[in-house]
Amino acid sequence: MDEIRNLLAIVKEYNGVGIEEYRLAQGERNEIRDLLGMNVEGSPCADGRNWLNECFGFPVGVISEYPSIGAILDPGWTPVRNNLYRTWKWCLDQTPKRRNLFLATYHYSSGGHGNCAGHGDDIEASIRSAWEFRRKYAECFPAKFSMAGVWGFDTDNDLATIHSYDDPAATLKIADYLERPDNELASDVKALFPSTHPQIVNGIAVLAQYNLAHAREIINNPRTPDEVGHNENGIVVGVGSGVSIAPRDLMLRVGCYSPHMVEPLQKAASVIATNRRRHKTPPGQNPLLLATGTFFDSSGPDALLAKQEARSLANMAKEIVLEAEPKLAKVLEIALGIVHHHDRSLEIFETYSAIA
Repeated sequence: MDEIRNLLAIVKEYNGVGIEEYRLAQGERNEIRDLLGMNVEGSPCADGRNWLNECFGFPVGVISEYPSIGAILDPGWTPVRNNLYRTWKWCLDQTPKRRNLFLATYHYSSGGHGNCAGHGDDIEASIRSAWEFRRKYAECFPAKFSMAGVWGFDTDNDLATIHSYDDPAATLKIADYLERPDNELASDVKALFPSTHPQIVNGIAVLAQYNLAHAREIINNPRTPDEVGHNENGIVVGVGSGVSIAPRDLMLRVGCYSPHMVEPLQKAASVIATNRRRHKTPPGQNPLLLATGTFFDSSGPDALLAKQEARSLANMAKEIVLEAEPKLAKVLEIALGIVHHHDRSLEIFETYSAIA
């Protein structure tokens, strides 16, 4: 099991640091939420380079993330429907009522380091997918309280492209403001959303300012080749994939949202196999499949049920991954973990090899 410890040790170490950072960042999260004046959630791609909180320089937990291959979500899928409705109801129950913004995203690489593998590297297909989610979302939720916006992110530097809610052809590129006064950005954001509720527009302006500040830091300290290209050697599957499991560009995140998990896991397996064939993963490091369950209450059966969830997911994912990429059978290592919802802590409770 030497090889699994290489990648799994990174996950464990990262999570150990992340728990403390999550606890210490509670005050910062609250401050950012107050500035936003609204709740924010979104669908990042499973791509290991695409973390929504990171795109704004936020600590984990400000934006609720529902990762999926190609950022493909459908409001009609039961887990997605339940999450969307629960969030909308929570926002309405707040005093005063809280608006909600859902970021329907796509991503690309301006430096030629690979666009979205979930859409076959086709940027236009990625954009169409985000707009399709936005259309369906708008059919279900009144935009006065809750709206979905289309946002694109350059994975080289996290610079955002914001699409207008009213005019699909109108966009605002944060890259155009790198050398301009910050106040111009806020006024142009407001002009992009003439019919949107002012509270949501103000929140979008705050998001834009944070993205600009974060991207400037990235540009001043450019990412390494290992941080900008598809270099994933692992897959994390389950609800726990929505939290910060591993460092950038190491793990694909596949949330259990689609009623048809075969295609997302097949695509994830293809990415891992391709990366290994192209020698984009560390020599001698075996690929890792991490199946996660999540729980709220550690005192009752909830955590035990989460372990059963992880085992069930691991069995399903292993079968699909190895059927799609049989050559991974000799090297694939599997880990089972549970994630505590309240502090994002990850407990690994079992590891084994795919051929065991």
